[in-house]
This record gives sequence, structure tokens and C-alpha cells, in this order.
Amino acid sequence: MRIARGRSRNRIHGDKLKIWYRYVVLLITYLEEELKYACRSLMAQKRQYKTISVHMEEMKKARTACASIWPWSSPA
Repeated sequence: MRIARGRSRNRIHGDKLKIWYRYVVLLITYLEEELKYACRSLMAQKRQYKTISVHMEEMKKARTACASIWPWSSPA
């Protein structure tokens, strides 16, 4: 049985490091893309929430205006 020494051993070790380096870079790239997607999704939800809250405020104003015209239809 021959023990790897010198350049061949370093080359094998270097190849393993390259493989791990590529794996880590690929993993980081994947995670960055997932974070971008999650951020876009959260921003869309935030815009939707703002739209709904603006609509709810308009509905409150309309109910208040309606109550001032017709007192029997006061808001709940």
C-alpha cells in the first residue's frame, strides 16, 4: 500500500477544497435568491395591507357620513 505524499496528496486535498468552495458558493447563491423572493413577497403583502387599511378608513368615513344623514343607521 502506497501512502500519498507530496504534490499528489496536496492536489487531492486542494480538489476537495475546491469542491467544498463551489458547494458553499452555490448554497449562498441559492439562499440569496430565496431571501430576495421572500422579501418581494413580504413587500407585496405590505402593499396589500396598506390598500386594505386605506379602504377600511374610507368605509369608516362613509359610515360616519351616513350616520350624520340618517341617525337610525349608526355604525355598529
